[in-house]
Amino acid sequence: AAFSRGSSSGQDVLRLKNVCKSYGSICLADGLSLNLARGETAALIGGNGCGKTTLLNMIAGDQAPDSGSIRVGSNVRYAFLRQNVSFDNDRETVLDTERYELEVSEEMARNRLGAFHFRGDDVFKQVGSLSGGERSRLKLCVMMYRDVNFLILDEPTNHLDTASREWIEEAVSGFDGTILF
Repeated sequence: AAFSRGSSSGQDVLRLKNVCKSYGSICLADGLSLNLARGETAALIGGNGCGKTTLLNMIAGDQAPDSGSIRVGSNVRYAFLRQNVSFDNDRETVLDTERYELEVSEEMARNRLGAFHFRGDDVFKQVGSLSGGERSRLKLCVMMYRDVNFLILDEPTNHLDTASREWIEEAVSGFDGTILF
């Protein structure tokens, strides 16, 4: 499976200027600045608890910085694969989730899910019963068929076995947009 070819973003995809974020006396970011241009890939590297997920959440607009600015560029459409993947309705089946998220026919949803190793009765599992790796695969399946030009990935291979990791790495390597992970 490969990502749908999305519309191009503007040249400037992401700009962080003097971003600061603290929790009590713990400073996670102090004067952080970053410019990410169209087509670039960047990795956030650091130990557990240093603020990588918090930064990604701020970029996605789920949290606000204490000070500084975060600006997403023009025509940027991002998808965020979170460390702990969730769906709107855990009682929905894998098939119904795919159909709802992408507004596609059952046949098209089954074909797409098959490419992501959801076959046979797997498509009738409730998303709430899926393992972390299965949830990541399903979310990635949805993301790959949206008009996305900026991927934000928070430790995307955490819950995956080796074969699934290699498969996701191959799928993401075919993405021609901007990636921050």
